[in-house]
Amino acid sequence: QVMLNANTPKKLTTSQLKKNICDMGGTVLVFFLLRMARTINQTGDKWLHLPDLSDYFQKPENHVKLTIAHAVSVLLLVGVRIRSIKRWANESVSKYGLSIVILVTAYLTIFIQKLSDETSTKFANAIIGSNEDNRKIVLAQLVYLYSFLYFVIRIYGAETVSNCCQVLLDSLLMVFSLLVQPYSACLLPIGLIIEDLVFNSMQKVCKDWGSVYYLYGLSTYFQMGNSNNIASVDVGAGYQGMPSYSPGIICLLMAVNTFNGPLLWALLLFCRLDQIKE
Repeated sequence: QVMLNANTPKKLTTSQLKKNICDMGGTVLVFFLLRMARTINQTGDKWLHLPDLSDYFQKPENHVKLTIAHAVSVLLLVGVRIRSIKRWANESVSKYGLSIVILVTAYLTIFIQKLSDETSTKFANAIIGSNEDNRKIVLAQLVYLYSFLYFVIRIYGAETVSNCCQVLLDSLLMVFSLLVQPYSACLLPIGLIIEDLVFNSMQKVCKDWGSVYYLYGLSTYFQMGNSNNIASVDVGAGYQGMPSYSPGIICLLMAVNTFNGPLLWALLLFCRLDQIKE
């Protein structure tokens, strides 16, 4: 009788069953997002000739669809980050509110900056001018300013390394969003969603945080359209907000845009330091 009871499988409670279903759903969602992200930019000698979503969105007749896709990507990124931003213990409500306003304004500026002449609003033309190059330069410089202001406002209230990395992550995400192409902007919120799902799963089955985050960082690097070929480097990213040629700044912006995937996942790992249990 005792042996029969020991070998009898335990029945899962309703809460345990729901938890297992949620875990399985999260795993399926991670695979789906990874597959979707891989179809945006085909790279490598074997797959470079295959059509992808970036080719579709770059066609002149699809500029409206590209604008809609970029708007959805920006809204998703803002929603994901605001959900993660918390007010520090020694931070006033007004200071916290100001940082949120700066964050939202920065992403709104990025969206306007990425608009083409066909879809640019009369508001942007009236305030900044109808010249597209001038509009893009001024708006990009405003995004750099917003990123710096956000970092300065929030860094003084961050008391731990994890909190400092969160502030740096939010500041750099503004720059990442500005430098990437509009059709690749969705890869940033996709990466954040995948990281959240992966972290929750790893707490139960694996503790090799560094290797997993390094792997996903490299995955995002290739999803952005990069490869081991120097021709895949987006040179235009280095000229965002640059009114004149400055080799040092241009090379820095190009490097930040090229390696935004590994940088993103490295910062996400450091943001989790307070939650990782040895």
